[in-house]
This record gives sequence, C-alpha cells and structure tokens, in this order.
Amino acid sequence: MNLLKAYLDVLRIRMVGRLSYSFDIPAPIMAKPFPSMLLQPLVENAVKHGIEPKLGNGKVEIVAGEEGACWYIEVRDDGVGLSVTPGSGVGLANVREETAGALRKCRGFNIAENPGGGRGI
Repeated sequence: MNLLKAYLDVLRIRMVGRLSYSFDIPAPIMAKPFPSMLLQPLVENAVKHGIEPKLGNGKVEIVAGEEGACWYIEVRDDGVGLSVTPGSGVGLANVREETAGALRKCRGFNIAENPGGGRGI
C-alpha cells in the first residue's frame, strides 16, 4: 500500500490538486499476503478513464473487507463512469489472470458502475 500511496501522491501533484484518495483497509487484511503491484493497474485505470476526463475534482477509494472466509479489495472512483466496453485493456487482463484461482470461491473480479458515478472494481 505504501507504493500505491506514493503513486497516488505523484498523480495528485500532476493533476494539480484535482485528485484525492482514501484507504479503508482493516489491519487484519493489511497483514494478508498480496501481490505488491496488483492494485496499481486498477488505480491507474480509475484515474486515467474516470477522474482525468471528468471536469473538476475526483476521488479514488481503496476499500477492503471480509465476508466469511473470503476477503475483498475494491478500487472505486467518482469519475465519468464506464465506457461502452469496460475492462478490455491489458492491465485488467493481467489482474484477472493473476487473481483467477484465488477469487474463484469468493467474489471474483468484477467491474461495475457506481450508483453515485464512476466505477468500482
């Protein structure tokens, strides 16, 4: 998460304060093994396709939780919403491949429109 925070800080500077972000990840989930760069393409897509095209400010949220024996991490943005064919890029394909086995029993890998605008992954 420290690398992801540093990445978001660089993007926030580049976007001249238009970007804000938050993390809501309980300590037990932070202690779980997780590929270090798995979330970066999801956050990059949220900024590139959601926040950058939006007029005004935007926010990216990284939220995690547990549901029974499964845990999840979501990347949400309040940007412009989904395109006609969401989730067809190389970064998302790599994330799907990396998580395929681990997520089969749980939520899986999903991309959805947020009711308040933007997307959630």
